[in-house]
Amino acid sequence: MVCYAFTRDLYRFTFDRHKLAEMLRFSLPLVPSSVGVFVTLYIDRVAIKELMTVADVGVFGIGYRVASVVSLLVIGVQLAVTPLIFSRYRDPEAPAALAQIFRAFVGMSLIVAVAMSIFALEILTVVTTPEFYAGAVVVPLLAPALLLSAMYVFAPGLGIAKRSGIQALIMIAGAVLNTVLNFLFIPVWGIVGAAAATLASAGAVLAVYMIVSQRLYHVPHAWGAMAVAAVGGVLACVAGLALGTRSLPVVGAVALKMVLLLGITGVVMRLGLIDSAALRRVVTRLRSTAGRSADVN
Repeated sequence: MVCYAFTRDLYRFTFDRHKLAEMLRFSLPLVPSSVGVFVTLYIDRVAIKELMTVADVGVFGIGYRVASVVSLLVIGVQLAVTPLIFSRYRDPEAPAALAQIFRAFVGMSLIVAVAMSIFALEILTVVTTPEFYAGAVVVPLLAPALLLSAMYVFAPGLGIAKRSGIQALIMIAGAVLNTVLNFLFIPVWGIVGAAAATLASAGAVLAVYMIVSQRLYHVPHAWGAMAVAAVGGVLACVAGLALGTRSLPVVGAVALKMVLLLGITGVVMRLGLIDSAALRRVVTRLRSTAGRSADVN
C-alpha cells in the first residue's frame, strides 16, 4: 500500500479487448500444456504403485530426489537465460550467443549428471538407510531425464512465434508417451523401467520441441560435439557403475570414479563445450543489451 501511495500516478484502470484476446490466445493453450507436464512428473510413481508396491514407490522416490539435485543447475539457467533471450532475440548475434550458452550448459549438465550417476550409491549410503539403497539404480536414468526436460529453454522458437498451441500438443503427447511407456516397461524392468520411460519421453519431447523451434527461430547448435560428449558421458557412467559390481575397497572405487569424472570433464573441455572466458563475455554482452533495452522501454 505504501508503494502504491508513492506510485499511484503511474496506474489507471483500462480495458483493451484486443490485448485480452491476444493474451488469451497465447496463454489458454498453456493450461493443458501444464496438465501434461504435471502428468509427466507423477505418472511414474502412480504406475509403480499400481503395478508394484508402495515400498517400491518409496525406493524410486529416494532415487528421484537424489537425481533432482541437477534441477538446481536447471533452475538457475532458466531464470537467467529466458529473459535475456526474449529481450534481444532480434539481435543478429543472439542465435550464436544462445548456441554458445547451450554448449556450456550441456557440458556442465553432462559433468553433473555423470557425477550424480556414478556416486549415487555413495550418496544414498550417507543420507538414507539400507532399505533405500536400491534407489541408486534409477539415478543414472533420471538425472539426464530431468536435464533434458528443462532444455527447451534453448529452443525459443515456439515462444517467439507465439505458437503456444503447438507447445501444448507436444507436452500432452509427451505425457501420453510417458504413461504408455511406464505401463509397458515397469512389468519388465521394475523401477528401472519407470526411469527409462521418463528418460525416453523426455528425450522425445525435447527432440520434437527442438525440431519445431529450429524451423521458427534457427540457432546454430553444435550437435556433433554435443553428441560426442554425450557418448563419452554414457561410457563414463557405464564404467563407474561397473566399479560398484566389483569387490573393490571403498576408497579405491571412489578414487577410480573421480578419475572417470575428471576424464569426462577433460572431454567436455577438449570439445570446446565449455569456454569459461568466452561464456563470461557472452553473458556480459547479453546483460548489457538487456539493460539497454530495459532503459529504452
